[in-house]
Amino acid sequence: MLDISIGLLIFNIILFIGLIVVLNKIMYKPLMQFMQDRDERIAKDLESVNLNDSDTQKFLQEAEKNISEAKKEASDVKSSMIEKAKEEISKEFANKKEILEKELEEFMSSLNSTKETLKKELSANLSTYKKAVEAKVKKV
Repeated sequence: MLDISIGLLIFNIILFIGLIVVLNKIMYKPLMQFMQDRDERIAKDLESVNLNDSDTQKFLQEAEKNISEAKKEASDVKSSMIEKAKEEISKEFANKKEILEKELEEFMSSLNSTKETLKKELSANLSTYKKAVEAKVKKV
């Protein structure tokens, strides 16, 4: 049969308990502490990431706001420049139109004076032209 030695059994139990105590102090407690520290760092990093994400969202919103303001400002500047250009063009057009109307009036008045002069010359020389026409008709 099996011969169980009580002294050897007690020695093995004490050795096993001692090994558990030594392993607990040397390996398990530092390992557990390392795992807890790692979990805490991961939680901190996640919190930091969430904070950075919210900061990033704020910056993106601010950037979009700035971009929309810049677009609006550019549109306002563009429309004001277009209005200024239209006003300048209409002023120039009005000036040119006025100048051309004056030139037309001057031309019409000179044309009318030339017309009157020609009428007077024709009236003065009417008898001479009449005689010349009669002479031409007689030749035919």
